[in-house]
Amino acid sequence: NGGPSCSIFCMSFILLNQLNNEYSIDIFQRVRALQRQRPAMITSFAQYEYLYEMIFKYLDQSFNLLPVKSSLSLNNSIYDNDQENP
Repeated sequence: NGGPSCSIFCMSFILLNQLNNEYSIDIFQRVRALQRQRPAMITSFAQYEYLYEMIFKYLDQSFNLLPVKSSLSLNNSIYDNDQENP
């Protein structure tokens, strides 16, 4: 079943496009908007986790920035702009 892979691809494309055009995204709200039309898309925590990690890595690689420190912890790490990039 290619549904999960397709939904990750579509959502990744949407998020990156929005980030590049508007310099701001709300992953949770964008997923909810997609789910109104396609309820079976992005249904697991692992899929959300992948989307957040993908955006964090994109920001780090493209702009040499990291998101502001938050309570969201993925892979036992917290991103903090106060620390130097390795």
